[in-house]
Amino acid sequence: MNFSHRTRVIAFADDLLVLTRGKSALDAENYANQDLKKLRIDQGEQIHFNENKSNVLLVTTKTSGDNKVLNIYLNNKRLEQVFEIKYLGIYFDSRFSFDRHVDYIIGKCTPIINMLVKSVKLKWGLRHRVLKVIYNGAIEPILTYGAPVWEKAVTKQKNLRKYQRVQRMMNIKISKALPYEASCVLTGVRPIRLPVEEKVRNYKATNNNVEDDEPLEVRYWPHPAEIPLIRAPTEIPHNVINIFTDGSKIGGKVGATAVIIKYDIVLHQSKYKLHERCSNNQAEQVAILRALEQIQNLELVEDAEKIVVFNTDSKVTLDTLQNRSKQCILLGNLRKEIKRLEEQQWTVFFD
Repeated sequence: MNFSHRTRVIAFADDLLVLTRGKSALDAENYANQDLKKLRIDQGEQIHFNENKSNVLLVTTKTSGDNKVLNIYLNNKRLEQVFEIKYLGIYFDSRFSFDRHVDYIIGKCTPIINMLVKSVKLKWGLRHRVLKVIYNGAIEPILTYGAPVWEKAVTKQKNLRKYQRVQRMMNIKISKALPYEASCVLTGVRPIRLPVEEKVRNYKATNNNVEDDEPLEVRYWPHPAEIPLIRAPTEIPHNVINIFTDGSKIGGKVGATAVIIKYDIVLHQSKYKLHERCSNNQAEQVAILRALEQIQNLELVEDAEKIVVFNTDSKVTLDTLQNRSKQCILLGNLRKEIKRLEEQQWTVFFD
């Protein structure tokens, strides 16, 4: 759908989130009304959006905007304005403080622990190992759900103490220890701040490059016929262009390199330094992409055969390129470059 450049739409199952920004609340209100009108007009009778289950949340850092009344309409009905909204299990407020979300999670975990308390006594009941399995499999996932979104909330001491209080309730039943730090040691349970940080690190490690490696929106997915085949070489003439690529990660340093060779002569060589959170596979993909972009700049003799062979040691990269269900911006750019070269009568192999 053709939304304005200030609007972004996120859909998950039957939940739709429309994000609109503006220099002022009035500016954002106007853009939101324009784009919400398109939902009704473009979808017709195929999809119905329930205005009674839809809300409006104003997100602003300006104190004067807290009491701003927004008049935003869906299906010709004014939407209710709220000061917090729950989306995919996370409570968002107008300041992104996530204090309400912390309280929600604590309220969700406490009844579960209280039910377990009835089955845990000093001389009988659930054993240490069983309780620890329950904590790791049920309590901790609830406490850390969506951590990359609200991670800064637990940097506040008041919220961290709430989390620690819940964990301590469980630790006491496992170890019969009272001090929080001692209960973590005796039960072998990590202090709750550590799994939260781990979830955040894992998320950032797999979503490190917002510009290049974020999932590609479905509306931009290429037609299956437009996705090039990844072919391995069989019998190739000796005068082909060989390209050697490599991506590596050592410690906190990530780099990629590509060398273009013909007749044992180096035609082009390049090196790239990447963000420390990039993976080896991402570095390899960047090296291949940059080499593909350089091929069109090569000065070849007239009537020279346009055959290029990529030599890579990353089987994961080749398998990912062949997997049509994998759609992200970086892979999309790789496929576009391969397709563009094929349209210019190049033959591209991967070895």
